[in-house]
Amino acid sequence: MITLASLVIDPIGYLIIAAGIIGLGFVFWNFYKIDKLSSENGTVKEIANKIKKGIATFIVAEYKFLALFVISLAILAFFYGKSQEGLNGMLAVAVIIGAASSAAAGYFSKQITGGSNDKIVAESQKTTVMVLELHFQQVFQLD
Repeated sequence: MITLASLVIDPIGYLIIAAGIIGLGFVFWNFYKIDKLSSENGTVKEIANKIKKGIATFIVAEYKFLALFVISLAILAFFYGKSQEGLNGMLAVAVIIGAASSAAAGYFSKQITGGSNDKIVAESQKTTVMVLELHFQQVFQLD
């Protein structure tokens, strides 16, 4: 049986939550820094838009397959999971929430990465040092 006492977070859990919040702050700070740059080159923008369309097409195809896998896994967890009485339903929900969270993170990271390529190329025409810094931020904030 689930009780309120069983839902209390262990002290290490607070550190994990704090690390997640700090990580998200780092991502948003880097996104803002890259997003405020402009790309004036029309050809580069056109190529970047095609890349974003390709990314979106890939994500839709990938997530259709993953949805079937996650639903199958949730059903198996619900019916065959070895857990305390009454927790199989929560295990199935946890599988779905975890997969949805992971899918959302993947979707947003790929969209942001695809959208920042043209800005990084535009900056590369101005200075190499800034480009290396932006590319570093793009790689480590998203994937």
